[in-house]
Amino acid sequence: MLFLAYCFTDDDLAQAMLERAEAGVQVRGVFDEGQAKSNLGGGYERSLEKGVEGRLDGNQHAMHHKVILIDDQILITGSYNFSNNARTQNDENTLSILCSDVAALYREEFERVWGEAEQLSK
Repeated sequence: MLFLAYCFTDDDLAQAMLERAEAGVQVRGVFDEGQAKSNLGGGYERSLEKGVEGRLDGNQHAMHHKVILIDDQILITGSYNFSNNARTQNDENTLSILCSDVAALYREEFERVWGEAEQLSK
């Protein structure tokens, strides 16, 4: 399971991902650095504590992705920030796409963003 998250404060979504990680599923993700450092109760620190392989993005501006990729086949994306506000207050959209060709394009973007985040942590 891979994810790119601008904002990650949705407790239910975080719990579901953490449960997958605890069950042995490899979960890797990149968080927007500004959001991860400014949101109280955000998922970054909690994720790292629970074994999710997470990084802060290398974009000097906003890393505004909202993407979850499952098994290189299922893509979840849209305007929905992974936040409590998105879940309870905002008008948002979410697309779930089952297509390995489309998922492969998002996997390429994930690996690009992941690589930039890795370079900053060296």
